[in-house]
Parts: sequence; C-alpha cells; structure tokens
Amino acid sequence: MGEKIRISPQILYPMVTIESINPTTLERMLQEIKAGKDIVPVKAVLFKGYYIIWEGIYEMLAMNIIGKSEIDIDIIVWQELNNWVSEENIEKQLRIVGMNALYDFEAIGGFKYSEYPVFYKGGK
Repeated sequence: MGEKIRISPQILYPMVTIESINPTTLERMLQEIKAGKDIVPVKAVLFKGYYIIWEGIYEMLAMNIIGKSEIDIDIIVWQELNNWVSEENIEKQLRIVGMNALYDFEAIGGFKYSEYPVFYKGGK
C-alpha cells in the first residue's frame, strides 16, 4: 500500500461511467456522511500525474455534492496490483470511460475539473 494524503475530491478522476452509479447507494452514502459517520478513505492510483479512483467512487461523488474541500485518500501503487493492471490497460479503460463520464461526474457532483486528462479523449 502506498501513502495516505489529503486532497480535494475535485481532482479525483473516475475509472467508470456514471451508468455504474446506483442512485440509492449514492443517497445512502450522502446520508451517512451528513450524519457524521466515518467513511473509509478513497483508494486511488497516481497515474501519469492524475489521481484515478480505484475504490470509493460513491465517497468521491458524495464529498463533492456536500462541498468538502479536502478528503483523505490512500494512494495505491498500481504497479503492485494484479497482473492485468498495466499502463496500457489503465489507458484503455480511461478511453472507454471517455469525456462524457467526466462531464456527468461534474454535473452530479456539482463541481468542474480543472483539467481533462488526455487519456479520456483517446490520447496517450
């Protein structure tokens, strides 16, 4: 496992599309956070200078909706993950997710990314 850091949830990028988000689960997460329940830190990989969410997509969205300026995350070293995880496979997944996913997450989360990584646009 890598290091633990505190960052803005607005610089965490998804590896999934918005269609994979269950509204009921997101609402439950929002209620738990508003009630003061501790949540597990988001797990993210640092990939070519960007924090990509590995686990914790609901937490990231909920924290953005609530307006949290910083959250705790655990950095996972992607090179130490399963053998299918490679630079090529991560880039492929981000291309599949695409730019529309970023726009969708911004709309639901009520924020705007400061930049859009080229991987989502199909570049390297």
